[in-house]
Amino acid sequence: MTITVPEGTPPDTYTLVHVATIDGETRSSTTTIKRQVGEPKIKVSPSDTIDFGTVTRGNDRTKEFTIENTGTAELTVTDITTSGSYSESFTVGETFHKIGAGNSKTVHLTFDNARSFDDGELTIETAHGTTKTITIEATVTRRSDDGDDDDDDDDSDNDDDPTDTPTDTPTDEPDTPTDEPDTPTDEPDTPTDEPDTPTDTDAPDDGDDDDDDDTTTGDGPGFTPVMVLIALVATLAILRRRA
Repeated sequence: MTITVPEGTPPDTYTLVHVATIDGETRSSTTTIKRQVGEPKIKVSPSDTIDFGTVTRGNDRTKEFTIENTGTAELTVTDITTSGSYSESFTVGETFHKIGAGNSKTVHLTFDNARSFDDGELTIETAHGTTKTITIEATVTRRSDDGDDDDDDDDSDNDDDPTDTPTDTPTDEPDTPTDEPDTPTDEPDTPTDEPDTPTDTDAPDDGDDDDDDDTTTGDGPGFTPVMVLIALVATLAILRRRA
């Protein structure tokens, strides 16, 4: 006996009742029929943790994970979400997938503009009532050219970061003496007084003040009339002797 099950009949256990009349006697028998169909089964790789490693603050990093259907019927993924601290920094490439039996799908998870991270989880939901949860791990480090961070959410990172260096730099420098030894500006006085040069030529004084006007001045010695007279007398005397 062949029993045909209509298409779309849900998997379940059914009871088949067979009624027959033999020699005027009605007889019945019951047969239990269990309809089984294929079932999807989800497998995710990596199975436990998606590790982004060390990410420099402000950078992006993308990791891949694979959803595989190891069952015997089509797997429908209805949503993929992230949760935890800074979950808004993670972006899932595609969140809805139909994966045939024995097939797989690669999905991208991106850590956008990394600022900080404490903990997180990735959740995959299916239309078959199954859910898969995977842990997200990441370490965010400061950039070498970072200045003061205005993000209040990163205060805890700044307190625990062993790479922080003191920002207070002593600015006081020892005073440099500016006073220089005084240079003597007084110079020895140069005598400016010169010996007086006599300008008056003293002529022999004949004792007569009234004859001062008759004094001859010039380049040679001055002669008075008396001297001239004496000279003339002397000259005449000499001439007489020669005569």
